[in-house]
Amino acid sequence: MISHNLAMEEIKALTKVIGPSSYPGSIRVILGYGYGHIDGGVEDDIKINLIPQDLRMPNSEFVLVWDKATGKIIRVERTNNTSP
Repeated sequence: MISHNLAMEEIKALTKVIGPSSYPGSIRVILGYGYGHIDGGVEDDIKINLIPQDLRMPNSEFVLVWDKATGKIIRVERTNNTSP
């Protein structure tokens, strides 16, 4: 799931944790898997402090929201299959 909110300039992508990153303080994720042309998703490393601790385990799913204009991550939203 990837959605665009042009009024707020936000982009949302369903994200799944793969595991640790080779970069210190980062975690490896798959962004936007199961959606259109990027059906398999795109791998990326993001700062671990942006992800709540209970969502850092491999196969955890969440929605990553970032600012379209700056490309910076705004927040993480829980999916229906994750508990607080």
